[in-house]
Amino acid sequence: MWNFPDGIPLHREPLYGIRPDLVDKYPTHDDVKVLWRLPTLYKSVQEKYKNIGKDFPSFSPAGAWSSTRAAARRRAPIRGLPS
Repeated sequence: MWNFPDGIPLHREPLYGIRPDLVDKYPTHDDVKVLWRLPTLYKSVQEKYKNIGKDFPSFSPAGAWSSTRAAARRRAPIRGLPS
């Protein structure tokens, strides 16, 4: 972890978070003009999409996981394996 920007890891909100109050409390890194030969945008993207939760209010990947598990339970068991 010698190349991490913080000596001690800090909590930072994701760029596309749905909680603008937490974006103010835990901002991301500043933009870097040249990193690996490209400009790397952190803070400007986070500020631009700060209120993305109003357009997309429910972001929950857990629904996909539960539907996948339900589909797995509906499959026929394989012979020779415990169900």
